[in-house]
Amino acid sequence: MHKGISSMNSHHGARRRAVAIIGTLATGAALALTSTQPSVAESASAPGSSARAAAISSTSFYATGMARTSSGKKLRVSLSAYKSTSASFSISLSAPGEYHSWSFRAPRSAVKINSKGAGVVKLTSTQTGGLGKVKLRLKPDGKFKAAKCGGKVYSKSRNVKLSGPFFFNTKTKAWGKVGRKTGSFSFKDTRRVSFSYNVDCPDPEYQNPCFTSLSWSAYKSSASSFVSISGSKSGSTTRVSASRSVALKPNGAYRYDSVSKKAKAPVLTVAPDDNAKIKVYGTGGSATGSSSFPSTPSTSACDNGTQHRVTWFGTFTNGSPSLVVKAQVFGNFKLGNTASISFGRSWRTD
Repeated sequence: MHKGISSMNSHHGARRRAVAIIGTLATGAALALTSTQPSVAESASAPGSSARAAAISSTSFYATGMARTSSGKKLRVSLSAYKSTSASFSISLSAPGEYHSWSFRAPRSAVKINSKGAGVVKLTSTQTGGLGKVKLRLKPDGKFKAAKCGGKVYSKSRNVKLSGPFFFNTKTKAWGKVGRKTGSFSFKDTRRVSFSYNVDCPDPEYQNPCFTSLSWSAYKSSASSFVSISGSKSGSTTRVSASRSVALKPNGAYRYDSVSKKAKAPVLTVAPDDNAKIKVYGTGGSATGSSSFPSTPSTSACDNGTQHRVTWFGTFTNGSPSLVVKAQVFGNFKLGNTASISFGRSWRTD
């Protein structure tokens, strides 16, 4: 029962499993596009222009913008392409509080970007299982910006101009289709290529922030998919979040769904023997978590004090009506009574 439940200290373990299921794309794009390393410097050199530059370890492309779908829905549309020892693509559509992402494998030849940032990224209908296709030509636009640590460049990126078709079909009535099968689709917000280099950078020093909350996390998983629902009350705000992964065709393709909404605050009751129950709520319905044994306490350092937590592990039982987190597409989120749950309180002391 403890497997996966103990990850509740950082949202919930199911979300981390989703990243692993979807593949290396998100990790590679984040490394190339967003720096959290120390000693970051910017320069206007090209990837191969510096004698100190190490070998390129990965190449990535990222574009995003707002678009109106065939159903009239206004969504944020994002496309990521990543190439290292293999290539992968991610297409995501999101509305406030709801996010859906599709991940696809592709041959390395699907991402052809030269050292100047020019090239083509291509994803065929066969590779998306008939959901869409991409054939975007990239043209450099502006100078490279470099990020360094220890005097060495570990990534460089530059903006690009795009031309060519991008098309995707959610196969849902509510969200419909987005993009164009012919002509050019415009990602108006961000259009960027990035290169990462084989440079060892020390991990930045980080300390968890202190917080006070009442939270819970329930999940059910299999070898190829998962569904999780969690909630947290901090101050006067309570939110319930749900996520799931679904295996698609062709082999290696996945869809990841995520929803976050406001909800009614959970209610925790602790018995004299330190067993506990928590009543939790979705956007509709309720459920009860009941501990199987007394709490597990823990402490850790946080940014300005000591973080304390007590956690219970136990069973999940739906109320009447059952707990549900509503979604616009791909069905609402629910868990059966065979789900596992963890819940607990966190607080800080000086």
